[in-house]
Amino acid sequence: MLKQMAMDFFLAHDSAQTECYPLTVLRRLAQAGKLGRFMCRCSSRKASSKQRAKALADDVADAFAFSPPLNWRWYTGVRPGGTQFSWMECDGWAIDINNGSPDRPIIIQRASDYRQNTGATNIRLARSEHGPQNVLAALSHSASSR
Repeated sequence: MLKQMAMDFFLAHDSAQTECYPLTVLRRLAQAGKLGRFMCRCSSRKASSKQRAKALADDVADAFAFSPPLNWRWYTGVRPGGTQFSWMECDGWAIDINNGSPDRPIIIQRASDYRQNTGATNIRLARSEHGPQNVLAALSHSASSR
């Protein structure tokens, strides 16, 4: 049996913007043990950002399979120099899956800032997943039904 690894998420924000719904959701999903594939990929130094994004998209899809939408989007882009990379966005926030590991947090920041900071070009939507509008209530219900 695999031991559940600790994963943390860090919000990079300015002092005027502190509300980040995806941060709360991801922390709750991690606490509920619903990010297994994603955590496994993040623990592998060989995993590409595409593999990490797919794992997070799959975990989110499984966690909220039959619910109305909260949009989680997987994007690909090209960095200056021509390297392709992937990231996730939700509710105007970018989840930087590229450098996270059990010893480094996943960075979350405003999507517009992330795109500007990375210099991403040729941005394409790879996949879109929908979860419930009230994810926190859905997670509370899921935890209480165990």
